[in-house]
Amino acid sequence: MRSMSLPEAISYAKAHQPATRLALARIQSRVADTNIPRAQWYPTIGASAQLFAATANNTTGSYVSPRVFDIPRIGGTRSTGSASWRPFASSLVGIGANQELFDFGRIAAQTAAVDALVDVERERARAVALDVSYNVEEAYFSVAAAKAVLQASQDAYERAVVHRDLAKAGVNAGLRPPIELTRAEADLSRLDIGRVRARGGLLSAQSVFAAAVGVLDAALDVAGAPSSPPDLPDLGVAIRSAEAKNPRLLEAVEQLRAAELATRAISAETRPNLAVTATLSGRAGGAPPSGSGTLPAADGLLPSVANWDVGVLLSWPLFDATS
Repeated sequence: MRSMSLPEAISYAKAHQPATRLALARIQSRVADTNIPRAQWYPTIGASAQLFAATANNTTGSYVSPRVFDIPRIGGTRSTGSASWRPFASSLVGIGANQELFDFGRIAAQTAAVDALVDVERERARAVALDVSYNVEEAYFSVAAAKAVLQASQDAYERAVVHRDLAKAGVNAGLRPPIELTRAEADLSRLDIGRVRARGGLLSAQSVFAAAVGVLDAALDVAGAPSSPPDLPDLGVAIRSAEAKNPRLLEAVEQLRAAELATRAISAETRPNLAVTATLSGRAGGAPPSGSGTLPAADGLLPSVANWDVGVLLSWPLFDATS
């Protein structure tokens, strides 16, 4: 059976115990989440190809589409005072990009909120590591105590064997009554049962120790003598130390701070946003043009009319009931 000292067991458990590995994985997940709001500073690039049929009841005006990339619509059909339900072919291909210019503190507020969640997970991981260390120490001393109980049971059994042999010799010599041999054999059987129970308790403690450490072995033994614990501090000193270092208390404080920063990040969603947009596109439409214009080749099925644009967009959500 493999054995470990207490420092070795604690070090191994902090590196291999599933609970500690899960806590570290949660920290890595939170750290990866912090890249999401920071990525808003990167440009957004997209491409699109479109082919559809639609009516062409148009007035001269331009607007910008909000997703993927921005394409100002060019009003090219004749203005009409009544609607027509006749469809015309229209096609478009294009590529464009958006780049954040100034966010008025919105991205910084979102980043601070997710960074605070990383601190929460770190304190939670410290609490898990503390629990793991406590469980390992408890299991270690349980094995040591079980071994001491087994040794005491073995010593008592051996003394009972000597007493039984002495009683048997006295009975055989006619110096003692047979009842003393009966009593000695009964004591020997009782101590033998206690020895078996102590051996089973040791095996159970070794199995618990293996599970607490996180090894794949069915049981794990202790090595070395346990060190004597330090003296207990004064009650007031212990309370102040717990208030300053207890990971569960610090986790609650970090959770409160993360909630406050999340509230600020939600409030920052109502701030204005300044971005630059650029698009290179080709389009064509089969609707009759205004004035003396001509229809493009393939009646709008081939996007042969090129356009480009560069613009600066300022958007400001003045009212949003969900923010």
